Amino acid sequence: TEELKLQANGTHLKFLLADDSRYVRLALTQAVKIIGGEVIAEAATGREAIDKFLELRPNFVTMDLSMPGVSGVEAIASILHKDPTVNIIVISGTNLDEVREEVFNLGVKVFIKKPFDPMQVASIIGSLVM
Repeated sequence: TEELKLQANGTHLKFLLADDSRYVRLALTQAVKIIGGEVIAEAATGREAIDKFLELRPNFVTMDLSMPGVSGVEAIASILHKDPTVNIIVISGTNLDEVREEVFNLGVKVFIKKPFDPMQVASIIGSLVM
């Protein structure tokens, strides 16, 4: 049923999932499917997240903060520098106030603490795009 598809600025919900844990990416894929989105890429490092973002231009990015190499914070800054309109959702086990403040100042829309429930993530993201 077409009317169940959520729209973000008239386009389908295309997600890049950036997390060094395959398990977390699987759980996020479930959440994206619940809201009718599509996972167009996954990244296990910050560098990979930046490269895949530039190549595929998803309109949603979920970003872990602690990843090998380029950190999530650096990747977020780089991605938002290239496209300030992208919806970035941080999903992290790091929940320090100063880190939250830093990413919100960069332009992150939502901060979800790990561990998380895919249904909860789906409802949070769903509420953003309706």
